[in-house]
Order: sequence, then C-alpha cells, then structure tokens
Amino acid sequence: MRQSVMALLLTLLASWAAAQPLELRTSSRDSEPIFLVRDGQVSGMCPDLYAALQRIDKNLKIRGVERQLSLPLVERGLANGSLDIDCSLGKSPRRDVFLRYLEEISRPKMVVAVRTDDPITDIKDMQELVRLSQRGDPIIVRRGSVFAERLEQLGALIDNQSTDNKVNITKLINRRGRFYYNIDYFLAAQAKEEPGFGKIRILPTSFETQPTYIVVSKKVPMSVDKRIHAAMAEMRQTGELRHILAKYSSGPTDSP
Repeated sequence: MRQSVMALLLTLLASWAAAQPLELRTSSRDSEPIFLVRDGQVSGMCPDLYAALQRIDKNLKIRGVERQLSLPLVERGLANGSLDIDCSLGKSPRRDVFLRYLEEISRPKMVVAVRTDDPITDIKDMQELVRLSQRGDPIIVRRGSVFAERLEQLGALIDNQSTDNKVNITKLINRRGRFYYNIDYFLAAQAKEEPGFGKIRILPTSFETQPTYIVVSKKVPMSVDKRIHAAMAEMRQTGELRHILAKYSSGPTDSP
C-alpha cells in the first residue's frame, strides 16, 4: 500500500513539474549544418530540434539561440551555469565534469581532407594518420573539439589554433598543414559553401565515430532531464527526429 501511494505521489510530482514554465539559456555557433548563422539569422539542425522540443513541451522555452559564441565560450558557459542547454556536443572526460549527456542525436564519422595536389590516396587508420603527422605534417583540427583532444592523446602533431571551420580550410589550402580532420557532415556542408573547396579532396576512409548529444549543464536541476527525455521520446515515436536530421541532407542522418 505504502509503495503504491509513493508511486502515485512521484507520478503526480512528475506531472506537476512538466506543467511548470521552464526557461533554458543557450547559444549558437557557426557550424553548418548544426547551426547556420547568416545576417543575424540562425537556422540548422539544432534550432529545429529546439523548436520541436518547445512545440511538444509547451511550457519549455529555449532562449538565446540567436547569440553566437565560440565553442570554448559555450563550454565555459555550461561549466559556470550561464548557459543551460546545448546541442550536438560530443563526450569527453573534460566535459564530463560539467555536463549531463541527455540524448544521443547522431553518430557522424571523422574524415580527412587534403589538397588536390597531394599524392596521398588514402590513410588506412588513425595510427597511420598519427605517424604521418609526426613527420612534421600537422593535422589541422578545430580548437576545443573532442577530436582535437583525442588526436593529442594519441601523440599526433596538430594545429588547433582556430575554432572556425572556414579558417581551417584556408590553412589547408595555404599549406599550413597537410591534413584537415573533421566531422563528415561539416566537410560536406563546406563543399557547398566554400569557393576554395575545389582545391581540396576528402580521402575515402572514415575514421572513428563521434556520437553527439543534447546536453545540459550540471548546474541545471535534474527535473529538467525528464522533460527533455519525454519530448525526445515523442519526437522519435512520431518520426519528427528522423525528419529533422534528413532535412539536412548533407548532415547527420544516422540517428540512434
């Protein structure tokens, strides 16, 4: 009897929490197709996901997506509690300290781009990529990314001075590194946008998978998690999540 009463109370408490207004602070970053920032307007996979979450949970408001921050500043905000939620971040031991990973949304793979005049035709695995870099040919990689940390752990020589994908493409073209290591859908999106993209090519091998998540700061109350889980479950059941991912045809469509 006592257990039944307790279960009912917990159910009522969960229902009450879901009915309460909740505002979560976020930001964007210029990383097409997850965020696309043009003339002060923000679109992309993550804004679409935020819109769907708010449509399902009508008492949930996600504010601040129009504010563009660099990846290190996003991490700092999530760590100190000035930001509450973010979309499409990967796991790392460093982030484990200040994040809760609520929902896996995609499983992109890592690829390598080189200049078109580079004689290399393929790289068979991560070990070979690391060895090639150690000869004095840096791997250009986005600063603050999980995969930059991974390459450093493996002993690779890297250039991780910029958070800007466009800057990193320019570095490759200008021979400031031999390899550009990034998520497959980032490079596919750049292929459509960058005039200089015709000067590089993507090698055929896919490297490690890099799952990405909707995350919240550990400073956010745990009650938030259930609301995000419930809304995401509905999105999966109705097919809306798959529709959002498929909308960005050059982007992540391999959803869990």
